[in-house]
Amino acid sequence: MRPLQLYSDFGCPYAHRVLALLTELGLEFDHHESPIGAHPDGLEPHSPSGRLPILVHGDLVLGESVVILEYLADTFGFDAPFHADPTSRARQREVLAMVDVHLTPLALTSGVPPNMARFEEFLDVLTRAVLPGPPSLLTFALGPIWLRLRWKGDAAEFMRSIRARPLLEHWLDAMADQPSVTATAPAQTALKRALQSARAAGRIK
Repeated sequence: MRPLQLYSDFGCPYAHRVLALLTELGLEFDHHESPIGAHPDGLEPHSPSGRLPILVHGDLVLGESVVILEYLADTFGFDAPFHADPTSRARQREVLAMVDVHLTPLALTSGVPPNMARFEEFLDVLTRAVLPGPPSLLTFALGPIWLRLRWKGDAAEFMRSIRARPLLEHWLDAMADQPSVTATAPAQTALKRALQSARAAGRIK
């Protein structure tokens, strides 16, 4: 079987999740990366619509980053993807189900939560999932997102809400600073230039 194949465009936070876990697990993989808003060579047979990121492993094609994380953990022996305690594990899974609804969009745009009360409730859910210990799948789902939110600074109301929860902020910082997350992160300046270039070329708005 060929090595794992990852298709993405540059700086994608969803792909960053996968790259970080692949690195953590020490897996061999081929990374097919395109400029932002473009499609990498070889993507079309696996995703005619052009969705990214895509992981290919033999005949299996996956295009949802959180599902990819779980597949890699299950297949390649990640020690503790979730906490052993059923209550803690359920809280972690709840966060995984909610993060791309409530947190990730804020890292990709300059917008605000459409419903601040709902966002505060999500932060409560997130805070209840805080657990000390080694990296879990939450590290790789949340670390790349929080890394990008830190780049935005503290002006937004939603960032002030997070900063008002010191335990949560410390936990998120630990995820973003995990070596495999930082090692696979794009440089902030390079990502900014790449976004400007993609907008100028009309590949993104």
